[in-house]
Amino acid sequence: MLIVALLSFIFFDTLAIEWVSSTIFFKHDIFWWINHVIELKTQCFIWAVYFCVTKQNKGRTAALNVLCSAFASIIVIYALKFTAGRARPELLLQSDLFGFFFFKLQNAYFSFPSSHSASIALTACGLGCLFQKWKWPLLGAAFILGFSRMMSGHHFPSDLIVGFYVAIKLHAMKLWDRAFTIYKRSSI
Repeated sequence: MLIVALLSFIFFDTLAIEWVSSTIFFKHDIFWWINHVIELKTQCFIWAVYFCVTKQNKGRTAALNVLCSAFASIIVIYALKFTAGRARPELLLQSDLFGFFFFKLQNAYFSFPSSHSASIALTACGLGCLFQKWKWPLLGAAFILGFSRMMSGHHFPSDLIVGFYVAIKLHAMKLWDRAFTIYKRSSI
């Protein structure tokens, strides 16, 4: 997936943003609503409420895995954002700036990677644990929802791919299960 992101950065990102900015859907109001639903804090709130109301162990474990992965992804993604300093698409369209400007601590340089695509990928992974037969359609829907960030002019395709990748990798680590296992061993 990282190779796809690299190829997207080299060959596709600028073309995609130039095409998207020429459509009637660019920065449409519907993407504002979608973006707020897929924010990490919104997703964490939903999973925390689900954890509190569900009586199923499987559901509680899925919720805790998503929440632990969400907190880990915040650390990883924002460390990458602060370090990489990737210019957002608006800078490409307005000032012809494209690429990485390391350690730029301004929102205009926080394009890489997308925390919104990580958030929706984590939710898809969590729901996929609960509903196994829907795992792949959920991930596909998450990928499509993540592209609302490109349609709203906030990210390049490679930013979305890397955000998605970070979330899936962190969720695959099953951080809550590992932490609980370590805790159980230390209390014996």
